[in-house]
Amino acid sequence: PPTPIAPVGGLTNAQAWAQFQKAIGGAVAPSNATTVPDINGLVVGAVTPPPDPGQSTVTVNPSQTFQTMHRWEVTSAGGPPAWQGISDAQLAQAADIAVNDLNFTRARIEIFNGAEGSSVASSPARYTPVNDNADPNVLDLTRFDFSWLDLAIDRVVIPLRQSATKSSKTIYLDLRYVDHIANTPFEHWRDPAEYGEFMLAVFTHMRDKYGFVPDSINVVNEPDNFADYAGQGDKIDRLIVAAANRLQAEGFAVPAFSAPWVSSMSNAPGLFDGIGTVPGAMARLTEFSYHRYNSAIDPNEIVSRALVNNKRTAMLEKWDADGNAALLVRDLTEVRASAWNMAQVMDNALCQFNQVMFLNNGVVDYCPNTRVIRQYTKYVNQGAVRVGASGSAVAFRNTDNTYVAIVTGSGGITVAGMPAGTYGRFYSTDTLFNQILPDQTISTGQSL
Repeated sequence: PPTPIAPVGGLTNAQAWAQFQKAIGGAVAPSNATTVPDINGLVVGAVTPPPDPGQSTVTVNPSQTFQTMHRWEVTSAGGPPAWQGISDAQLAQAADIAVNDLNFTRARIEIFNGAEGSSVASSPARYTPVNDNADPNVLDLTRFDFSWLDLAIDRVVIPLRQSATKSSKTIYLDLRYVDHIANTPFEHWRDPAEYGEFMLAVFTHMRDKYGFVPDSINVVNEPDNFADYAGQGDKIDRLIVAAANRLQAEGFAVPAFSAPWVSSMSNAPGLFDGIGTVPGAMARLTEFSYHRYNSAIDPNEIVSRALVNNKRTAMLEKWDADGNAALLVRDLTEVRASAWNMAQVMDNALCQFNQVMFLNNGVVDYCPNTRVIRQYTKYVNQGAVRVGASGSAVAFRNTDNTYVAIVTGSGGITVAGMPAGTYGRFYSTDTLFNQILPDQTISTGQSL
């Protein structure tokens, strides 16, 4: 309530209101008074203080199941400037944290279309391919520039693989094809056989130099942003078929394919529908992928198509501060994402583009979004199945039949519906990281 004022001699209550905009303590304001914020408590009742957060309850329903999780993805891409001044030891430490603390076991690398016949060191050359020769059936590897691809593999992918091997994990390698200038004199999409040859070049180079190849191909990055792909899903499916056929003919296992990899989610359904127009393309497609830079779409437009065609969904880029835990929950629940990407493991841009880690005065440290996202990635493993959960909870059953529930809230939280067992309990906030509570054992019907 307002602070009372002493009566002013010679003034009525109405006059005191007119002069000081305050009523005498305990008095009723005149009927024609206009309230102001500092006396609202007197005129319209005392302001109720915010309630104590108290105890909230969420309920897990293990009998209700949704998507099966694939993997959590980080990015390994860029040229020499990306990691300048960062030592191999620091990158190796970041890679080990990424794999063995954060549970990222899927890594993205990229190849510019200008790697054929041009140079990837600068733009526009990196997006301006020059044909190695006139015959897509005759590959000339000497005409390709793999320098940036090799740098990413040497500095980040190999440390990720080494860290994974130590803990009996594997790294799933995702290759992104980047073509960011439309309608250059030579384009792989004009003759899909040339795209098939291009992918053969990448796979042959990686096999011969490193002894491993990509597990999947992201057919083309953000096709909705460029005139030579926008609204033309049939082009994407021809590239899928050409790459699969050429790689298989040369003795490679056919990789998985991910598309349409749009920048704007609203463009995903149309491009995805176009992929089904060429025989064999939809059967080769494994993943319905999208970026999160424009989310103005009913998520069911993606989910329904993925379910009908038996494809997993994947959110594979949101490289800004909004690529946070709240967005992750939306992707897991609204779009049923089975894979989810953060940006670089660590580079010179600190945390500006949603990087996973950064050098904090020379020490490898978590970026702000990572500190909370870790609550999800660390405990939800490849093959986990999302199960039903109420309120702000997201819950999973891992392949070893352990259960995980991640809840957003304040105050005390009760989790009902979890199977009997002993559970670890951990929490993070904006200011507190990885706070560990005592384990709790529950019997059937009891809550955490």
